Parts: sequence; C-alpha cells; structure tokens
Amino acid sequence: MTRCLLCTLTLFLSGIASANSILSVDWSNSGQTLYALTEQKILILKDGSISEKSGPNKVMRDATLFENDTKLLVGSDNGAFVNDLTMDSWAERNQGLEKHAISFVFTNVELQNVLYAATQDTVYKLTPDDSGWVNMDIGPGGEITDYLHSNMPDSMDTGWIFASSTKGIAFTADCFCFWRDVRNFSHNVQAIAYQPESPSTYYAITEKMLFTTTDGARTWTEMSNVPFSDATSLVAAGLNNLFAGTESGSIWSFDRNSNEWKKVY
Repeated sequence: MTRCLLCTLTLFLSGIASANSILSVDWSNSGQTLYALTEQKILILKDGSISEKSGPNKVMRDATLFENDTKLLVGSDNGAFVNDLTMDSWAERNQGLEKHAISFVFTNVELQNVLYAATQDTVYKLTPDDSGWVNMDIGPGGEITDYLHSNMPDSMDTGWIFASSTKGIAFTADCFCFWRDVRNFSHNVQAIAYQPESPSTYYAITEKMLFTTTDGARTWTEMSNVPFSDATSLVAAGLNNLFAGTESGSIWSFDRNSNEWKKVY
C-alpha cells in the first residue's frame, strides 16, 4: 500500500514539475521584456516585475514573438495559435497543418511576418501570401530540441535555419536546400540562441556548459559552466545578456561581462 502511495505521489509531483516547466523564452528588444512560456500561461518579466498572460486553453509547447514583437505565436498539442499582445483573445492558425501537435515555432528575423512551425519530422512555413501552412521539409533528423532562424550572411534566401538535437547542431539555408551538420560539435544540445546584433554569433547550452561561436558555427568555444542541468530554452537579450528557461521551472540570466549566472525566477 505504501509503495502504491509513493508511486502515486511521484507521478503527481512529476506532473506538477512538467506543468510549471519553462518551455520557451523569447526577448523583446524594443520592449526590453522577457516572455517565458509554461504549458498554460506566459510569464512576462519587465523592469524587475513579473506578470502573467493566459494562453489559448491548450497545452502549449513553444512560443515566438513576431511582427516586431507585437504578436505571439504559440505551438501546442492542438496546433498553432496567435495572440495580439494588446489583447486577451487567441486565434487558431491550423489551416494546412497535417499534424497539430506542434513542438516548435520560430520567426523569420528578416521578414517578421513569415513564421515556421515544426514537429520532430516536419517543418511548416506560413507567409502572408499563403492561405495556410505549407509543408516545407522533414527536418534534419534525430531528436530535435530547438529551432531558430537567423540572418547570417551568404544564404541563398533570407537567412539560415538552425536545429539543435541530442547529437549536435544542423543548419540549412531557409530555402530548405539541404541540411548540414556542424562539424566537431557532437554534444547533447538542450537549446540554442542567436545574437541578432552579430549575425554570425550563436550560443548552445548543454547540461554542463554554455558554448558560443562567432564565426557562423564553424568553431565553438566553452563560455561558462552552467549551474543547472535541465535547460529547455535560451535567448539572447541584447549584447551582454542571455536568459535560459529550465524544466524545473526556473529562469536564469547570464551576464557576459561578469561571466556569471543569476536566478531571476
């Protein structure tokens, strides 16, 4: 009987941890605001204060700001939903999706009204000219942990798409011509981020280390040990700061000047 009670308690606590996990973080440079996603709500951190915004009443998985940080796209177990940040209501954006369990969403940084949604084996794209999502690619394969778009130079289109996985990082021009693995970087990467002010600079976080590259992912260096092991998401906030969300529900900031981590939530 005691054993059964312990099993039930373990499952209950696991459910709580999952519900409170920070699944995604995104930074509004114009508003100097951090948006952090859990399964059911969005946390908004600005000027040392924290407020909350309700989600679309679905189990959310990822979020991305778009249209110059005025709107939010979330991926959920029931598809994609859009919110104007000045309003409470959410609009469904599922037309064209063959699969509605969306694990990843991200924004084209050059064309802020071009969006991407992805599962583990499908990448969709939505532009203002499309009536719905368009199936673009099957992704790089492996167990994907994160996606991002950057405007690093020399793409055959508007930029590059990077995907992290449990075995490293892969990238493709956003024409989805072909995926290439980042050489000599076979880490279990939990999340990746990009420095908009320096388009060839990227960050990758593992359970022990924060890495960076300044030459477009050709070479990577260790940047800092990580005081947590369960990162789920990573975002650059200006030139000097990064934010990381964790599965245990905390948010950490990293100061590049002092090379120090600080728990902010």
